[in-house]
This record gives sequence, structure tokens and C-alpha cells, in this order.
Amino acid sequence: MGKNRKSNFDKEFSQAIDRMLAGEKIEPYADMPDDYQEAIDFARKLIELKGVPRPSFKVELKDSLLSKLSEMEQEKAGWKRFQERLRHLVPQRPVWRAVAASLTVVVVAGVIWGTGILTPESSAPPPMPAAPPPPLLEVSAVPDQTTYLPEQGVEIQFSFTNIASELVTVSPFPPEIKILLPTLPGRDLDKIVRSFAAGTEELKLEPGETATYDLTWDQHDDQGQQVAPGWYHIEIKHTASKVTQPTRRQSFRGTITKFLIQFPQGAMEKIIEVNQAQTVTDLPFMWKREEYSVDLTITLEQVELTKDRAMFFAFATSPNSPSTGYDHPQFGGTVRAQYIVDGVIKDAGPAGMRYLPNGIGLIWGYDLARLDPVPSDVRELTFTITKFGDWQGPWEFEIPLQ
Repeated sequence: MGKNRKSNFDKEFSQAIDRMLAGEKIEPYADMPDDYQEAIDFARKLIELKGVPRPSFKVELKDSLLSKLSEMEQEKAGWKRFQERLRHLVPQRPVWRAVAASLTVVVVAGVIWGTGILTPESSAPPPMPAAPPPPLLEVSAVPDQTTYLPEQGVEIQFSFTNIASELVTVSPFPPEIKILLPTLPGRDLDKIVRSFAAGTEELKLEPGETATYDLTWDQHDDQGQQVAPGWYHIEIKHTASKVTQPTRRQSFRGTITKFLIQFPQGAMEKIIEVNQAQTVTDLPFMWKREEYSVDLTITLEQVELTKDRAMFFAFATSPNSPSTGYDHPQFGGTVRAQYIVDGVIKDAGPAGMRYLPNGIGLIWGYDLARLDPVPSDVRELTFTITKFGDWQGPWEFEIPLQ
């Protein structure tokens, strides 16, 4: 680059570093040179990695980056080869690309420290976190069956096994137990339906010894009302300690089993080939620093209804996307949906996503996000995709039941 251009570049870049260190975001403009944009992006990552900089960091950063940029200008071919190697490290699917990109930043940061662009405050390695102590107790819960009719007693047997090498105390006993109406991933905490307070006793277990505790739930909530059909989880909170170390207590809270309360009339069991397509147009799409408008077509292909779940299968494609594939970040956002059963809205949560060359496969109701079944006498069933990443829907589908 010419002398005057380089002088202006250095001045503008120096001012941009000052603004970024002050917390200001540097936005690209229409004719921003690629080298300048790459330098700004690179500096931003370094500032984020550094955290709270020492006073000399700003001066060192500007001087070092300007020096390196000058070297890059002279050795551009070598730098391009290095960038190309980094690109090959990053897979093409969005989730794995995000993971690999994080690893790449770590690798690049290591190269930067080694070349002296940044100097760490101390060369001493950070202390390793202490390993957690081995568990003392193994806990399980087994319902006498996995599916119940309304008003039927739910009988659950809890087992507590000492897996330590010495005497263990469980206190209080029985532990606190809760029946939960689970929410789907990414939503609020599970709703507590029924709580069983902890007891006042103490349980001592020899190494390898197992004790059991039986609980019967009448399917009523804490207000005494019969709960609705659907999937329910059991959560337990217990505390254990070695008799020789009573003050070193281990606490555990987690879900340990689930069961289904079925509709009294039973669940609909049917596979429905829907193959309906809905398109939302003029969605904002950034591509190579320019904003486009794209259309997103989602086809609800199939609905699978069984006695213990509902599953929805769809396929998304954009006929006018400037991107050559579907690995662009805007295609990688969470896709949320809901289904309406005779006027009752049920959250379908986020979709499982599979990226293909010609589109994106979507599925709701897989094992880790199981959806409640649909009653056998349902009259109207609607499925609505409410959001695709940052794009608002809806993509709405009326499902034929006959």
C-alpha cells in the first residue's frame, strides 16, 4: 500500500483500538477494505481473550498488530496459506463449526503469546481444580409400571446402596422427593406438581448394603387436584456422609425416573403423511457484509402418534438464499414449535436438526425431549413453528386426522 494510505490506515486502526478498549463496538462500513476488517476482527478477539488489560496492553496491542500487519502485507501469500489451513480445521456444520472455531481461537491465541504480541501477566500455570470426591451412595427409583391410568396409584420403590468402603449415614431419611411436570430444553425449570418433605430419621449403611423406601402417589397435586395426563419425572434430594467424616457431606439433587399418565380413552396411534409446505418471505439475511431478503419454506412431512408420544418431522429450505449451503449461522439457530390439541397449547420445544446439502431436517419429540401423546378422540390437531433462530414465523400446519 502507498505511504499516505498506510499512514491513514495506521491512524484509523489506532483510533479503532482505542474505541474498542473503551467498550465501543466497531461497525463495518460499505467500502471498508478487507484487510482493515480482518485486522479489526482479530483485535476484537484478542481484547476479548485478554479480559481486563493492564495499562500497557493498549499500546502493546496497537504497536504489535500494526507491526504484524506490515509484515503480513509483505508476506501476504504466506498469511493466506495460514488462513486456508485454519479454514480446513473448521467443519462445515454449524454446531461443530462453532466448537472447532473456539478451539481455533485457542490455537491462534497460543501462537500470539508465543510470538510476543501479548505477554501474559505470569508464566505460572493456573492451579488445577481439585477432583470431586467419589460418590458414597447409589440411588435408584423404579415405578411398578411405566404407564398409569388417571386416579391409579403410582407405586415407586427407592433403593439406596452404600458404594463407599466404610459406614455411611443418610440424613434425613427418607429424603425429599418431588413429582415434576418436566419442561423442554431451553425453557424454565420443571414445574413442581407434588412435594414430599424429608423425614426425620437417620439411615446407616454398611459397605455394599442396600435399603429401600416405598412411596405411593395418588396422582393429586399439592392442591389436592387430579393431575393431567402426560409425562412426569421424579426428583430426589439426598445427603450422605461417612461416619468418620460427618461434616463432609455429599448432597445430590436430580431426576431419577419418569412415567406416563395416560388418557382414560387411550392415545391415538397413527402415522400421518402431511406433506404441507408453508413459506415466510422477506427474512433478513446477512451475506458477505450485505443484507439480503430470503424466503424460508418449511414442509411438515410426517406426524407419528403412538401410545406414549407424539413426533413431528419437517424439512426446511430456502430457494433464494445467496449462501451455497445451509452451514450459514442464520440457519443454525434454535427452531421452536408448539402443537395444539383441541385448543390446548403444548410446547414442542426446540427441534433436533440435521444439515443436508439441500436443506435442514427437523424433528420434535425425540427421546431427550419426549412429547406427550395425543388422545384417541382428538378432533383438531395443529402444529406451529413459531421461530427459526432470529426469524419469527409462524409456519402453521393443520394436520388431517381422518
